[in-house]
Amino acid sequence: MKILKKLVFAGLVLCVFLFAFNAKPIKANPADIWVPYNYPTIQAAINAANSGDIIHVVGGPYAPIVVNKTVSLIGEGEAIIDGNGLTDNIAVVNVTANQVSIKNFKIRNAENGYGIYLNDMSFCYLESNQIMNTYYGIFVDGREKGSSNIHIVDNNITNVACAVLLSNCSYSYILTNNVYVPMYGCGFKIVGLGESESRFNLISDNNIIGNQWTTGIHIDGPNNTICNNWVSNCSTGIKLFSAASSNNTIYHNNFINNTEQAYVHNWALNDKWNFDCSIGGNFWSNHITADKFSGKYQNQPGSDGICDTPYIIHGSNIDEYPLMGPCNRFEVQFGPIPSKQEISVISNSSISDFQMNTTQKTISFNVTGKTGIGFCRAGIPNVIVSGLWQNNYKVLVNNQEPLYIRNWTSGATTYIYFQYQHSTKKVTIIPEFPQNLIPLIFMVITTLIAAKAKKKHNKH
Repeated sequence: MKILKKLVFAGLVLCVFLFAFNAKPIKANPADIWVPYNYPTIQAAINAANSGDIIHVVGGPYAPIVVNKTVSLIGEGEAIIDGNGLTDNIAVVNVTANQVSIKNFKIRNAENGYGIYLNDMSFCYLESNQIMNTYYGIFVDGREKGSSNIHIVDNNITNVACAVLLSNCSYSYILTNNVYVPMYGCGFKIVGLGESESRFNLISDNNIIGNQWTTGIHIDGPNNTICNNWVSNCSTGIKLFSAASSNNTIYHNNFINNTEQAYVHNWALNDKWNFDCSIGGNFWSNHITADKFSGKYQNQPGSDGICDTPYIIHGSNIDEYPLMGPCNRFEVQFGPIPSKQEISVISNSSISDFQMNTTQKTISFNVTGKTGIGFCRAGIPNVIVSGLWQNNYKVLVNNQEPLYIRNWTSGATTYIYFQYQHSTKKVTIIPEFPQNLIPLIFMVITTLIAAKAKKKHNKH
């Protein structure tokens, strides 16, 4: 028994020794480094940094950099990295490490180069940057080993030939960016080369403005989701380029005044251009038809914000439930433990000043249109409808009831459709006094009055 105990003890000691020998040091507290106060240049700060450090950058312009360590770069105030006319496919910011974060910079001036270039990288965050006067704004290049989990969020990318190019990159996010492409080129381009494909990427809530030589969104890969984008004034709004452009999901995008709204390759298969009749498809500015009916087959009485006739894209590619107006999406926090919820408003009016007040139990926004009848179709999660109004609510337009209103529930969402005369007006959704309580309250009041009268009678 003693020998067994000694062997167990020796084994434990050996395990601890091996763990200590192979364990990598973990930095508990990342250092904050300031440029130009601690180091005169960004590159000097990166060279001196340890993995996990945060580099704050003030002012500029600074020279192009190579980010070869897992660090966070944060621009403070107006921090500028200037390519000074870089050419020959050189990057202003060249990222060669994983888990790099770059936030709040002005990155500019690489005429034939890249604003930010990532080569076979993963889990990098590019957020709230202004990228201008480069050939490629952001190029995620995964042609050798593949890239993944790149987050491109809240950037303004202007005066470029291609705002964002993902090559052999998957599971990445392109969200809430503003893009202006004034030359021949593309807003967002997702491509796959060789055996690798760019798949399972999300392109959502972006605003892309182009011209007569620009493709808004170019997809050359399967299983991507493209939703809630505004694409306007391009030669082609969205292009499904090849047979690899299959099994993509495309909905709630607003394609406005594009010369060709959509191009689909003959061998691109099983792309989905809508959800069910409640959620709907996309808004096509050249397809505004009648809206007198609703339902799965658009043959039930009542308007629902969806065109009564489908939009034919190419061959079997059909948007069965095209929207009657652009789709606006608003994210709110709601619940005892606040969680993100999404409210959509489809309307032929311009929507502004959207607010949800949980104290006053209201949702409000402004609608603006020149002439004629305006409409809104608000899609509100049931958890909000129940939590704010106990499923009893009233819609007011300038404190008056709408010209027409109907509502329905589908899945986890309540839809409210209503019409009004166009001008600038305020829409408010407020709690409505539950009608089914009126008889009960009347009965209680009557009982109290009778009891009081009886009590008074007994005194006499």
